[in-house]
Amino acid sequence: MGIVGNLATRLGISSVPLLLPLMIQIAYKQSAVTSGWIIAPMALTAIFGKSYVIKILDKFGYRQTLMTNTFIIGTLICLLAIPDINTSLYWFIPIIAILGFFNSIQFTSMNTISIADLRNFQTSSGNSLLSVNQQLAIGFGIAFGLIVLKIFENTDLIHGEIHNAFRWTFLTVGILTIISGFIFRRLHISDGKNMQSKED
Repeated sequence: MGIVGNLATRLGISSVPLLLPLMIQIAYKQSAVTSGWIIAPMALTAIFGKSYVIKILDKFGYRQTLMTNTFIIGTLICLLAIPDINTSLYWFIPIIAILGFFNSIQFTSMNTISIADLRNFQTSSGNSLLSVNQQLAIGFGIAFGLIVLKIFENTDLIHGEIHNAFRWTFLTVGILTIISGFIFRRLHISDGKNMQSKED
């Protein structure tokens, strides 16, 4: 179940680092350097997320953390669809910064719960499978984001504005991410307790 939830959630999350810079360059007519700086806060805040994840997991457990965190991430992705073409690019920075923080918590939690039930001699194989899962999720996430974007480009919803295609894509990806959070309802409230004790 952990691997399935991991893959489904990463599908939505992995498309954002591609879609946002692409939108800034194509719709906002900004340089690649500008689009790169806009996405940079995501990496910076991810560092802070790592330092809080253990405390959060100890307090709320894996099930509650993953369900709530996935909902927050999906909502943040949906918020990227709000600005119109005349909105300042600075509007995206706080959203991306907060998204990086919660992404860090999400990835750490999903990675550890995915191998929580493995015995010591299975850990190496489990980590290898998890690594493959992560790479697949990134590839599928990018492909999914581009496919959805292309679909919206050919609809009447965008009214001839490419920026609107990106907005509908973010909304779709965000909703998918929120829905994927329900997979974690299958976790038992005590799942991952053994991992928490190892982390203390």
